[in-house]
Amino acid sequence: MRYRATVALLLIGHLAVPGGALGKGSPTRATVDFTIRDITGKRFRLAERLEKGPVLLDFWALWCVPCLKELPELAKIWSRFQGSGLSVVAVNEDAPADQAKVKPFIKRKRYGFTVAFDEDSDLWQQFNIDALPTVILLDRNGDVAYRHTGYKPGDEAELVTRIEQLFERDSPP
Repeated sequence: MRYRATVALLLIGHLAVPGGALGKGSPTRATVDFTIRDITGKRFRLAERLEKGPVLLDFWALWCVPCLKELPELAKIWSRFQGSGLSVVAVNEDAPADQAKVKPFIKRKRYGFTVAFDEDSDLWQQFNIDALPTVILLDRNGDVAYRHTGYKPGDEAELVTRIEQLFERDSPP
């Protein structure tokens, strides 16, 4: 059901949250810690990653064309900021029947960031996701620093600016 609703929303048009503003009903805090398994079976726990720095969550699916265009840009962002403590987690929202295609796709593209499955749609619900792709940048406290839905080339510039602002804010004087 969730997948049909997402497809319908994507067919209507790209939903963008201007300027990274939070959408209606969007949480401003990741109040619930979560643990998910990545595509290699390793455990990803939000609280552990936040101790190291900001976390960028990207909700995506293989059938989502804008998602596939955004992933290479996220790989560049991850390469640029991983040494500073940024974690990038691509949260896959494909149907269980299609999840077997995700690992070969990621391996072929050689993406180095974490890719995980939202198997029970818990994160979809927790973060009030209504369309793909959706990017959520969490600061070290788990607060939502930036949220953007949809993707068109150039959107990554605002994301980079927001990441840089987080590191500037958290750096010692």
